Amino acid sequence: MFSIQTCLFLFGVFTAFSFASPVVQRSQSAHASIKIFNNNIRQDAKNPFAHELPWSERKVGLLDALTAELGSKHEPVLISIQEVLHNQLEDVLNGLNKYDSKANWVHFGVGRDDGKTKGEYSPVIYNANEWELIAGSYQWLSPTPNVPSKFPGAGTIRIVTVTTLKHKDSRVIINFLNTHFDHISEDARRAGAEQILNIINSLPNNYPTFVAGDFNSPPTAAAYLTLASQLADARDIAKKTVNANLKTFTGFEPEDEHNDIDFIFTKLPTTHDTKIDIKKLSVVDTIFKNGSRFSDHRPVVANIKIKV
Repeated sequence: MFSIQTCLFLFGVFTAFSFASPVVQRSQSAHASIKIFNNNIRQDAKNPFAHELPWSERKVGLLDALTAELGSKHEPVLISIQEVLHNQLEDVLNGLNKYDSKANWVHFGVGRDDGKTKGEYSPVIYNANEWELIAGSYQWLSPTPNVPSKFPGAGTIRIVTVTTLKHKDSRVIINFLNTHFDHISEDARRAGAEQILNIINSLPNNYPTFVAGDFNSPPTAAAYLTLASQLADARDIAKKTVNANLKTFTGFEPEDEHNDIDFIFTKLPTTHDTKIDIKKLSVVDTIFKNGSRFSDHRPVVANIKIKV
């Protein structure tokens, strides 16, 4: 097993470098209503499952689900998606910008295989007309987080994308993280959860913080419980839930076991000046074409009101 002290030291050095931007000070209270759309979109697979449609067809259903959440300019959307290959990222951005020609949808994040464009992304996608990226970094879930690498026992390289974003109209600033945990090793998932908590606790600000992703970890498993020791699951504190009985992982095949492994977490405020209300938490079904699914994961959408 890796040395947690070594991991924390390397992590601290990298985080300090990545977030070497000044903390923005707020002079008065501000309010914002935002929406987070989180979904593992399923990679553009070379060897699809028997009941899996090709990405060229699945992307239509995904974009329909995404654009259905873009109805109000007063509730800007942040998007966290996983298993995103470079061609899929381009398709999503092109589709969003085609839907609204006045928008400027962009992303922050890199392919996990080389820190550039190879391998799966876990990007943060936002409309640059509505949001300003103040700081951004990424780390590999690993004892050596500044190079492509993985925890012992992990099946594949994994990454977390870390952003600090300012909503231009309200001037509310948040931290938003997107990740995808390993599917093989429980120890690697737990170590990834510990690393993410360390990242959050090392951020040089007190802004409202949200973590979304595919955690490959149901609520009874160690990685989820590690995160839940310091963060709140948006579903648990939501004032209203929609389709909360639906599991987020479905698979494509009729015999696939369904489970809850996709979540949106928030760090609850430690001061009376900041308030985070999860107004609604929805699980969105993926059936869109002759009973087919556009992904083997259902999206999770949180409507959030923030006061700072």
